[in-house]
Amino acid sequence: MSDIVPYEDKEEKTHDQAGDRAKRKSNHRDPGDDILTERQCLSMLSKLNGLVVLGQLSTAQANTIRGNLREILAHHRSRHAASTGPSVPDDLVTRLRDEPELLNMLAPFLTPDQIDSIKDD
Repeated sequence: MSDIVPYEDKEEKTHDQAGDRAKRKSNHRDPGDDILTERQCLSMLSKLNGLVVLGQLSTAQANTIRGNLREILAHHRSRHAASTGPSVPDDLVTRLRDEPELLNMLAPFLTPDQIDSIKDD
């Protein structure tokens, strides 16, 4: 065994420990942060053909990526459709404006956007 003790710079060590703590904190992200946005998906889709032409991706790889991106886009669109809800038919809107008490009775079954569209017009 060697009697030589390696030199440790205490200042450098505390800096490394702080960096390790910051790195560990950054690893604890919300799982929802990993889902691509609709805009990111569309951007990636627009670049796929170029990557295949340049030989960076095989056609099979591009098709796999395209399929995954389309699934994510479908998820975003279904969430958006569910949050806005279906539109209220025009004849019903007219009747609900004429009879506010009917609107009060139906309000628990309508989304906030639907209620706003009835009141706004």
